[in-house]
Amino acid sequence: MKYTFIAKNNTISEALKEMCIKKINKIEKLLPQDTDVHITFSVTKLDNKVEVTIPLYKRILKAKSTHHDMYANLDLLASMLEKQIKKYKSRLRDKSRKDPRFKEEFEQVFSDSSYDESVSIDKIKKLSLKPMDIDEAVMEMELLGHSFYMFINSATDKISVVYKKKNSKYGLIESE
Repeated sequence: MKYTFIAKNNTISEALKEMCIKKINKIEKLLPQDTDVHITFSVTKLDNKVEVTIPLYKRILKAKSTHHDMYANLDLLASMLEKQIKKYKSRLRDKSRKDPRFKEEFEQVFSDSSYDESVSIDKIKKLSLKPMDIDEAVMEMELLGHSFYMFINSATDKISVVYKKKNSKYGLIESE
């Protein structure tokens, strides 16, 4: 595994790097050998934030944790990443989509797993998309009281989604 450490508003000690590598090496046997791991450490006021990003084949595993103790963050991130890998690998196994980049030890480690990844859809909603501009879509979303709204962007003639963010601003997702 190749590690990339990034520090924002602080410096990273060698002990912290070693502890981070030690925690992530616990899940190393579940990942391909040539996996890149990007770890970002940042400090804001009293909180320490650690973010780990692991790009995989057609997937990105990402976990972030904010805590006053950096080492507690690493413990949380290791368990988050293990759950994500377990979920991803069980989906591949369940749908008979084998990813050759994963090692075969994964099958042995989680063969007795009781993880259930069944998806239950209880409602199907059909809608007709209307061409409109972004401002109209935001207004329509607010009128309906939803947190997102799908529409055809009249400027690009592509399907788009506007959504309300936590900071009372809006985001836009456009199809390619």
